Amino acid sequence: MKATPMPEVTEPVTLDLDRLCKLCRGLPPREAEDLVCGIADRIVVHLAEADGTWRAGDGPALLAQLDALGGYAPVAGMLKLARVIDDCRRCLATGDPVALAATLGRMLRVGERSVLALYERQASLV
Repeated sequence: MKATPMPEVTEPVTLDLDRLCKLCRGLPPREAEDLVCGIADRIVVHLAEADGTWRAGDGPALLAQLDALGGYAPVAGMLKLARVIDDCRRCLATGDPVALAATLGRMLRVGERSVLALYERQASLV
């Protein structure tokens, strides 16, 4: 039997730069950079922890991670990530493990790409 290669899943992400600029407005450049990097770092940590809690089968801990991510993503202008986080919450609430696995995979991909986009745009924000 021949293995069928899986297509690479790519999904463009966008940042709400207006939100990010408002967040950084009035701050000295170094403080703005620290703020943006700090939020990005927290998102990365919560993405990793969400993945770990899902793999461990800990629904309440996963919900806590999703709630934390849902608080940071909109502030960072990651509106697509925020929508996917809400999708994950719905999948968790319905108890559909297949949908949850697929949606969490999407959340991790969108989250990673969103953080990379944020780091790429960081210089223009401060």
